[in-house]
Formats: sequence, C-alpha cells, structure tokens
Amino acid sequence: MLPILTSVLTLLAPVPTPTATLTVNGLSCPLCANSIDKQFARMGGVKKVDIDLGEGKVHVFFGEGKRPNLVAMAKAIDAAGFTVTGFSIP
Repeated sequence: MLPILTSVLTLLAPVPTPTATLTVNGLSCPLCANSIDKQFARMGGVKKVDIDLGEGKVHVFFGEGKRPNLVAMAKAIDAAGFTVTGFSIP
C-alpha cells in the first residue's frame, strides 16, 4: 500500500490499542485540562483522559467496544481551543 494511503487509513481507523497519546500545543493551566476533559467526555469509547500540563500530553484510555479515530480526537482538541502537534499509539 502507498505510504500516504497507509497514513490516511491510520488517521481514519478506530484506534487499535487501549491507549493513545496526543501532543497538544498550548496546554498550560487546569482550565485547559478541563476544556479538553469536557470534549472527550462527549466522545464514545473514551474511558478516561489524563492530561499532563508540563509535557503537553493528553493520554486517552479507551473502554471496550467502539473507539474513536485520531481525526475525531484531534477535532475534540480543536473544539477545546488547542492544536494537536503529534500522536503516538503504543
């Protein structure tokens, strides 16, 4: 498969692992974390969110069943007023 197609499919497919970590630009205060928490609380398949303000990381833990894709999570971060600058899936 072409590398670009593989990348697109990775972004659109449900996250295949029980966790994902998003690197987010601009996280600096508890209100920032609260805004992101509220967005992820509305998203199906998310069990828990841990936000590391010092590292600018959002660690997402998924429950059983349907999981969101990376694009949906990036949109949630954007709706909270921040920008995803990277992601990792273990």
